[in-house]
Amino acid sequence: MYFHIFEPVKLIVSIPMKTKNLISLTIAFCFIIMSISGLLMYFGQKEWHAIETLHILFGVTFLGFAFFHILNNWSSISGYSKSRKEGSWQKEFWVAAGIFAFFLIGGSLEIEPFMSMAHGGKRLFRPKREKVEQLAFEKIKTNQETVGRSLSLLIENTEHLNQPEMAIWVEDSAHHFVETLFLPSQSVIAEEGANEPIGKMIAEGEVEFVPFKTETLPAFDKISKIKTGNYPKFSPLSNMALSTKTKLAGAGFLKLEIKDGEKVEVYEGKINPKLDLISNLSLTKGSLIQKVIATF
Repeated sequence: MYFHIFEPVKLIVSIPMKTKNLISLTIAFCFIIMSISGLLMYFGQKEWHAIETLHILFGVTFLGFAFFHILNNWSSISGYSKSRKEGSWQKEFWVAAGIFAFFLIGGSLEIEPFMSMAHGGKRLFRPKREKVEQLAFEKIKTNQETVGRSLSLLIENTEHLNQPEMAIWVEDSAHHFVETLFLPSQSVIAEEGANEPIGKMIAEGEVEFVPFKTETLPAFDKISKIKTGNYPKFSPLSNMALSTKTKLAGAGFLKLEIKDGEKVEVYEGKINPKLDLISNLSLTKGSLIQKVIATF
């Protein structure tokens, strides 16, 4: 004889009991678990992974029993909302509806102060880091003889970047090429079949250095006639701090193209002559570049 999964449910339902009491007590128990799990999630205590699962399960249960609770108490809820004598909506209804709409719209749009309210607990109990990790940037200088504005770029690569090829240049407001800010003179060629990180192979002398070909970067190659690099080595494998100069005085665009393996990406930021900070270069999720900060 097989034990049916719903037999315990049938047994409970067959016991004489008051439906309203059952519904109200179930909602009360669900509310307790949802409140505790919700507070733990609010304060960022997710070490116990079952917290979110419990919150969802009891939330669904709460929703189901709340439906029957509303049906059982519909006359009372109607009395809270509408005046039985005049038939008009009660002031309490409009206040409650306003509070509901206020938090619903603000939370959905993820604007302040709702974001601070929603994540305040996590920030309050966020563990203090003993030491903030310092990022290492390879310092590079180009165009030092150019007469124009000094430009500083901090380029943070993603962790999975292995063998990048990069070009940085400036275009005017009509997207006409102005000048190169960074272009390597060398490319790194690894031995066929090598699986080691390129940085390790360079250190062990297992690579070949060849002249850089602009065809590697199609966007730069298409807009520029320049074929020789202004940086004597290959594109840096780590983060880069570029100190350069540009003769562009008005509005324009800062462009960056990078290739790693088969993936090629182009980034663009607007140059406003009245501002020292160039607008963030357009980045996409999962890109080769993590962050670019460009300032005059």
